[in-house]
Amino acid sequence: SVAMVRPKVDPFWYDLVEKHQQQQKMQQQPMIHKELDDLIMSHITPTGKVDHKGLSDGETDKDGNRVLDKNVRYISLPPRNGLVDDEEFLLPTTIGPYRLKRSFHIRNIVEIEVWKEVTGSEI
Repeated sequence: SVAMVRPKVDPFWYDLVEKHQQQQKMQQQPMIHKELDDLIMSHITPTGKVDHKGLSDGETDKDGNRVLDKNVRYISLPPRNGLVDDEEFLLPTTIGPYRLKRSFHIRNIVEIEVWKEVTGSEI
């Protein structure tokens, strides 16, 4: 028999998808923005260092929004329970002022970089 190894995904990413969906339904009310910001900031650790190699200035998508890669709108997460029939989660690469980027590293480890757009600064 062949055993499939499911990737381990921090529950934070599923929570972020759900919070973003709530934000969309609530038409982006300020309280939801704060809750989303608090959720993100409580689960990431700023590195304080930026590897400028391969860093893009971003792009403008067809709707006029600044994004890291206009060809990638979502990061696909495996089903939460690991069951084939379960719902697939699509993590948007743009959430409010945040831009998300998937990066592959050695041993097939996938990282998601989180960038925050700040007025007057590059993303």
